Amino acid sequence: MKKAQVHMGETVIVIFIFVVMLGLFLIYYTQFRSEGIKQEAKETKTEASTALLSVLASVPEIKCSEKAKEEQCIDTVKVLALGNIVNQNINYYRSVFGARDITLEILYPKPSQKGECNQNTYKNINYPSNCNEYTIFSSATKTQNKNIISTPVSIYFPETDTFGIGKLIITTYTR
Repeated sequence: MKKAQVHMGETVIVIFIFVVMLGLFLIYYTQFRSEGIKQEAKETKTEASTALLSVLASVPEIKCSEKAKEEQCIDTVKVLALGNIVNQNINYYRSVFGARDITLEILYPKPSQKGECNQNTYKNINYPSNCNEYTIFSSATKTQNKNIISTPVSIYFPETDTFGIGKLIITTYTR
């Protein structure tokens, strides 16, 4: 009888150890898999932002054009107009752009002042040197985790008929 109890105890201990090892393996596997899924999600968002960046730089709403001839540059007056349209239809554009900020930064000629380019700075006599950044879309969601991608662009200032160099920036916020 005692031998059977010892044998039964050994079996229970072996099964217990097996279950503990299986549990540890499952915990490790789910954490490993979870990290892989998070990485894939981040890569997917980066790819989507890159695609948006390439499309946005060439949409007719902000692209330079003169007498129906399109140029490879961004028209600052059209950017201001698009910013107003976005603000008027913010709920629609939130569903289109999601948790992203889209800005156009002027790099050259270097503006004498830093700040937001808007209707007020546009009407100023010092425009375009009185501001350095156009906000096309600003997300309501801002988190610590963000991914920033950008591309250089040619900027056209129609009121002075001059060109500059800028950077179209998309900041994607993630949880």
